[in-house]
Amino acid sequence: MLSGCAYDPTFTDKTVDVRIIVVDYDLKQTGEKEAYALAWPETKPCLIKIERKHYTHEIIGHEIRHCFDGFWHD
Repeated sequence: MLSGCAYDPTFTDKTVDVRIIVVDYDLKQTGEKEAYALAWPETKPCLIKIERKHYTHEIIGHEIRHCFDGFWHD
């Protein structure tokens, strides 16, 4: 159980500014992909939109990772 605490990730010196917008509408209604949250890592700052009804720490973390690592699933 404690092995996760022993994990020693390799960090880079990359810095990313992030803007998170929580919306009260379904993102798919605006013509976006069918998702609860989306990130645009190519923008400055990196833009994240999250549906309020699906707002969780896991989703925020996932989308912030896109800001650092770009798109890895499409």
